[in-house]
Amino acid sequence: MRWLQNSIIAVFSALGLLFCSPVWAAHAYSLWGDIKYPAGFAHFDYVNPKAPKGGELVAVSNLRVSTFDKYNPFNIKGTSPAYLSDLMFESLLTGSADELGTAYGLLAEDVDVPADGLSATFKLRPNARFHDGKPVLADDVKYTFDTLTSKFVQPGYRSLLEDVARAEVISPLVVKFHFKRKNRELPLTVGGLPIFSREWGRGKTFDKVITDTPIGSGRYKIGPVNYGKDITYVRDPKYRGDGINVKVGSGNFDRITIKIYKDNVARL
Repeated sequence: MRWLQNSIIAVFSALGLLFCSPVWAAHAYSLWGDIKYPAGFAHFDYVNPKAPKGGELVAVSNLRVSTFDKYNPFNIKGTSPAYLSDLMFESLLTGSADELGTAYGLLAEDVDVPADGLSATFKLRPNARFHDGKPVLADDVKYTFDTLTSKFVQPGYRSLLEDVARAEVISPLVVKFHFKRKNRELPLTVGGLPIFSREWGRGKTFDKVITDTPIGSGRYKIGPVNYGKDITYVRDPKYRGDGINVKVGSGNFDRITIKIYKDNVARL
């Protein structure tokens, strides 16, 4: 009778796996399932949450060509300013400096990946805002994906997102990415896309959005610009992300100025 009892238990366990839809939902996503920081963690271990804010950081461009002729880092022609994308845009998820293959919620507060691995659903933070004060919505995330996979953008994005079938708006704050095949890296890929507003360059095809000031949700905005000399990014006084655990203790400068040198030797 013991073997019959065990067989019945095994059958019902298998049926449970078959008919239930286990969903991996969490504050973070990891390639290997091991997450260092638990839900509700205060800040990353390597930051100083009490670091003073203010001052100015002066740096040189990290690009081969330090000058720039556009503000759009995504379209094909021209060169955008150094660090613009990192400072002005944010992503659904962001990684930590002391962990590999793991990302935590930034614009998204929750990520759901079902057992079949064929989709990833992100719930956006209701208080996330773009530089123009408008909320970051699922429509903006879908617009970003559709734009980055269009013919008006550097082809590297289409290659990167080749296995992503589409982005679907589930509700104003929920967006779902559908994948063509199972790939554990895809939730990290879509979660790492820089998100921008639908209002950026509205009425133009994206290849014509050149010197329009980007509308992102990052901590910094474009400040004073001395063409041919430098560009300064200034802290957005209305930025709402300082209290998010993945942002605590970082981005402490009020201004970041990037110097432009025409002579590559001089900038060293």
